Amino acid sequence: AAWKQLSVSEAIITAAEYKKREVALPLLESLVAYLRTEALPSVAANAAQLRTVLVDIALCLQALEQLSHNTNPQLVVESLLFRLNKHIS
Repeated sequence: AAWKQLSVSEAIITAAEYKKREVALPLLESLVAYLRTEALPSVAANAAQLRTVLVDIALCLQALEQLSHNTNPQLVVESLLFRLNKHIS
């Protein structure tokens, strides 16, 4: 997936498109839906890949929770993209 191959600068530029909660929320919800319905079943037989997808889902759910706490949406998306791309842990 392209969103897992972003450089730091690409992640920052991409996150800048999600300054409003009503724009960021559907992105995060669709990302969780994709991970759960498509990515998860496709890696079920591979333990290492399964772990990665489960961690990605957990990161997305944390980001959704942060949005519900009135956190800056752009920063939430930026942080999520950094984590999904392994730029930070």
